[in-house]
Amino acid sequence: MIQKETITVSGATGGAGVATATVTAPCAIQGVVLAVYIEYTDTPPAGTVVTIAGASSPAMPILEVTGNTSGWFYPLHPACSSADGSTMSTAETLVGLVIGVFDKIKVTIASANNDDGCVVSIYYEDIR
Repeated sequence: MIQKETITVSGATGGAGVATATVTAPCAIQGVVLAVYIEYTDTPPAGTVVTIAGASSPAMPILEVTGNTSGWFYPLHPACSSADGSTMSTAETLVGLVIGVFDKIKVTIASANNDDGCVVSIYYEDIR
């Protein structure tokens, strides 16, 4: 069943162009990420970075976006070589792999202005 997790990050602090804020969702998700919608709040600068990842260490990266335009994203991980773990780069291997998450999700906004924020909606296939 497709589920939605919404995480609101608000009130970045630290100064113009360097403010940050982080929020971790209260409940873990167990599933495969299908899509992410990021809606910016207030007026973040163009260099704002939103990072979405698992909260535990090592954190499973889900998506990192630089910019300030709200929109849809469909994150996939690149395939890796079984020999050395490097990202494969041939045409046959450029297909991305789905992202499985079994963790609470942490969202960080950085390089923002004071009071900036974002609302992140993660759509995932629940596999419990």
